[in-house]
Amino acid sequence: DLDLKIRTAYGDISTLGPNDLISRALMEYGEWSLFETALAARHAFDSHYVWDVGAFLGTFSIALGSARSRRILAVEGNPTVFPLLSRNLSSGRFGEMKAVNEVVGPPGAHGSLRRVDPRNLGAATFEFDAVASDSAASVRSLRSLRQQYGHPDFIKLDIEGSELAFLE
Repeated sequence: DLDLKIRTAYGDISTLGPNDLISRALMEYGEWSLFETALAARHAFDSHYVWDVGAFLGTFSIALGSARSRRILAVEGNPTVFPLLSRNLSSGRFGEMKAVNEVVGPPGAHGSLRRVDPRNLGAATFEFDAVASDSAASVRSLRSLRQQYGHPDFIKLDIEGSELAFLE
């Protein structure tokens, strides 16, 4: 069930269905990132350009965008989830949002999706290697994303333990 629409506090969101942890929370509570969004809203002002790195379904982007009109870049490396993220952000009702399917991590590395728990696709992790393999995607560093998408004023990172490697 890879595109179950759920009514949330911000309208309908495409989710992965009842087998996924975050999708179940959205079904039950209508919200997933309430506290982190409230904290971010205190620091990311209306004019700020926000990056949501590890965006998953876009709940943080949508919540922050609906609280205030901001420019948001939502970055998600998981190719299974990315179409849903794109769909969730495409309505235009949450401000200016762009979704990009990029694996983020250390400069010059290649990333392969390694740990995927079918009950929690939001916790998928990438393994980084200096040598490319058939299943590896090019990894984007903070610097290369900035060069292509501009300088962010605020970054939310939720990339399952790869945060430090991305910031180096």
